[in-house]
Amino acid sequence: MPKEVSERAGIKVGDYVKIYVDESGRIVVEKVLGLDDLAGVLNPGYPVRNLAEDLDRSRKISEYS
Repeated sequence: MPKEVSERAGIKVGDYVKIYVDESGRIVVEKVLGLDDLAGVLNPGYPVRNLAEDLDRSRKISEYS
């Protein structure tokens, strides 16, 4: 993607994007939120690192309680 286009769209290296063809046949590139961006939306301050493992561990603990 040309630098000018990515800068204008607010897309940085490593960002997740969605690419599709719309109804009129135009190619659309949209920035989408990654896990790091979404983390904390519902639970501010919750650490992202090892999130899946932490959730799995919590689920297993609650199964045995």
